[in-house]
Amino acid sequence: MRKALAAIVVTVAGLAILIDFFVEHPIVDAVGGILIDGALIIAGCALLLGLLNLLAVHGRRVQEREGDPMPSLALLLSLLVTLLLGLASGPGSTSFRWMFQYVYYPIQATIGSLLAFFVVTAAYRAFRLHTLEAVVLTVVSGIVLLAQIPGSEKLWTYLPPLREWIFSVPVTAGMRGIIMGTALGTITTGLRLLFWVDQPYA
Repeated sequence: MRKALAAIVVTVAGLAILIDFFVEHPIVDAVGGILIDGALIIAGCALLLGLLNLLAVHGRRVQEREGDPMPSLALLLSLLVTLLLGLASGPGSTSFRWMFQYVYYPIQATIGSLLAFFVVTAAYRAFRLHTLEAVVLTVVSGIVLLAQIPGSEKLWTYLPPLREWIFSVPVTAGMRGIIMGTALGTITTGLRLLFWVDQPYA
């Protein structure tokens, strides 16, 4: 009974939001707005539960000294400082923006620079010339990298236009294919939920 009730609620809510997307009517718009607001409230509650769970897990690690407690302690301190600063001065305040600009963004850039080594390793493995696809990938990557160099037109006049063509035709086509595949997968997942094929809520 609980599974059937959950499936009915999901189906009715999903169909109401879907109809609101295609139909212009005050009642339909009001129902769709209420459902979307409810989804935002549920998402906020889920975020709060995740925050409480994070505090509980890392607080227990610090209290019981499981392994190295310093990362957990740093996480808890940064979380509490950010939360208190946001509640005290507001998300748009100067101090809050300063913390993001001079603390969060440099840490993010550092992590991104560390990921560059993994990207180089993955590129080395991918560019081994065992297949025709690897040869094409290597040649195209070399053209793009050479075209990024200032004054690359002196090496070959057609190098910058070739780079623009690579970005505007093959890369754009690949990105559109990925976006279309993602959209079709999302539609399929939604239909499976509406027709009770998948019931993750049960």
